[in-house]
Amino acid sequence: MWIQLLQLAPRVSKYLDKHKGEPSVGALIDIDDLKYINDLYGHDAGDAALKTFAKLLEDNFGQLGKVSCNGGDEFGIFLKRMTMTEGRAIFKKLFRQKLTFSY
Repeated sequence: MWIQLLQLAPRVSKYLDKHKGEPSVGALIDIDDLKYINDLYGHDAGDAALKTFAKLLEDNFGQLGKVSCNGGDEFGIFLKRMTMTEGRAIFKKLFRQKLTFSY
């Protein structure tokens, strides 16, 4: 399950303190035009889009690290024991998918 950013930051800090020198990757993801979805289809549809995206992130990254909802349409991801090259490949694979939601 994804967590709030205020819960994620201390966990990441603790992890980094215990695993000095190990690679890790952090990313922020913002959903473009969520306001447009809310205005056009209503806030229930916007909430459904956020929940769908949060589940997608958790399904793709939950076993590799932590996913947080930073508020509104922004999410944070922290991937443990992963180099930048490995992280980039995982993100590219995710965002090559067609991301849709139904309402």
